[in-house]
Amino acid sequence: MTATIVLVPGAWSGRWIWGPVEQALDARGVAYCSVDHPSIGAAAAGKDVHDDARNVRTVVQEIGGPVVLVGNSYGGAVISGASAGDAHVKRLVYLAAMMPNPDEPLLEHIAGATAPEFDAGITVDENGLLLMDLEVELKTAFQQASREMHDLVRANAGAPMSFGTDPTKAAFAEVGWKTIPSTYVVCTEDHSITPEAQRDWATNRATEIIEWTSDHCPQLSHPELVADLLEKLAREA
Repeated sequence: MTATIVLVPGAWSGRWIWGPVEQALDARGVAYCSVDHPSIGAAAAGKDVHDDARNVRTVVQEIGGPVVLVGNSYGGAVISGASAGDAHVKRLVYLAAMMPNPDEPLLEHIAGATAPEFDAGITVDENGLLLMDLEVELKTAFQQASREMHDLVRANAGAPMSFGTDPTKAAFAEVGWKTIPSTYVVCTEDHSITPEAQRDWATNRATEIIEWTSDHCPQLSHPELVADLLEKLAREA
């Protein structure tokens, strides 16, 4: 029996971004599911990382067996909180992902870790929700992906995102990576979260560190590589 892979997307993203990896996992006979974030979309106002983590925790409990949680970008913060104290979660996988400490505000965690060009694409709408410029995102997070994958992003990305009413407050009192083995994939061609920040988090917090010559979202640019890693970890778990 292999563990079930739970795929958690990053900011301004959704389960659609895992499509190529899901196809590759199907071919390998590996069980998986993917999630959307409550904090993204038309009904996102007032929601934050705690809502997203509760959503993932519910999915894990519904699976009811061994799970490998995979988070890309902001999804790393989500899986850190969702996994705390959950015996079903056997491994955490961080793909160019946030990896906050206990009681660390996300704004503090990400401060200085993102590239200026990426930051320039973020604006706030009249409802206080954050928007990401699609063309900036394509250049800084998806630059290695194919034209077909860029079309996929254009067709699905762009929804506003909420970081709650007080994004300066601490994210989680407990985080799963303190007790659960973790694999951190540093993406060395990432133009959104800098490779230097990723290495720092990985070196100080992860159980295992891997480096790929990838952009920010290898699930679109290198889906077979992602699937190979997840199959291995699912069988080990």
